[in-house]
Amino acid sequence: MNAYTNQSSPNASVLEEAADWVDRFDSLCEAEHRAFTEWLEIEQNKRAFERVSRIMGQPEIVAKGQALLAEHRAASRLAQTPTSLQCKANVSRFPHLSSWLYASAASLLVAAIFITTNVWQPSESSSPGDGLVNQVPVNQWQQEDVTTQIGELRSTVLNDGSIVYLGADTALVVSHTADKRAVRLQQGQAYFDVAHAPHRPFEVEAGDVVITVVGTAFDVERLGSKTDIQVYDGTVNVAADKRLTLYKGDGVVLENGRVIQETHVNNRQLPTWRTGWLEAEGKPIKDIVATLNRYLKKPISYTGDEHYAVSGRFPLNNPKRALKLLASIDELQLQERQTSYTLTLTD
Repeated sequence: MNAYTNQSSPNASVLEEAADWVDRFDSLCEAEHRAFTEWLEIEQNKRAFERVSRIMGQPEIVAKGQALLAEHRAASRLAQTPTSLQCKANVSRFPHLSSWLYASAASLLVAAIFITTNVWQPSESSSPGDGLVNQVPVNQWQQEDVTTQIGELRSTVLNDGSIVYLGADTALVVSHTADKRAVRLQQGQAYFDVAHAPHRPFEVEAGDVVITVVGTAFDVERLGSKTDIQVYDGTVNVAADKRLTLYKGDGVVLENGRVIQETHVNNRQLPTWRTGWLEAEGKPIKDIVATLNRYLKKPISYTGDEHYAVSGRFPLNNPKRALKLLASIDELQLQERQTSYTLTLTD
């Protein structure tokens, strides 16, 4: 029998501590700096701090934390013993997180309390694939439907430790087995922060497109027959009419399983919908309408050239205003009825 070592992902209390340090980082006093660097010396704490920083959209704090740790180690080597310091006042937890980020962090931490996130790795003496079914703990299996309603956003932690953020009107089918972690995106949009597990690849099926990763962060949106993929960290393999490898910053748009456009996400740390915006740069209006339809209670029907391209920035947290901004383009006219909207492109 192969021996497996259990390398646990950061538990709920460690993730909560990490979220506290990330939130208060820029207001720490000198004594708290020292306490933080001592806390960061522990490998599990370091992993939690890096992960929460990325999830909260503040990856730059990781570098600042490492710089503080380096200073702390240098002082220790010089045998410097600072005098005892105390902060003037205690700082409450999460005092200035925006409500959206706080909700995401809270969802992560609460979910982590109830979901075991063990990641099993083979020891040096094990053989790949040998007895894999028996070696993966039962709590790694998962069969679940995850959905959001029109206008609803939510996040969830899968039982492998991966975090999924769902956009509005989105449907996922999660099917984790002993040798593969699988998700089918039936409709909508989702951002995946995938837990690293080399022996169990993470696979997302979106229509005719299959995306495979080991551990990374990427966004997938289904717009009818189109699939839009953007990579924010790590590497993604895409199987469609041809096989592609996408790296951090890369993106691709496919239609009916065929590549129609290669894109780039520049230096963004998160997709713009995660911060409440729809950004379009030469985007077909039918795709913008399809996205807004996931956020508006009353559906929009569009009449006109479906390839008409639009550029702009539209607030998804106020989709009715976003629609009015879209309709303010000279060539477009908006008509509101009791149960629907009609957007028309005039000649």
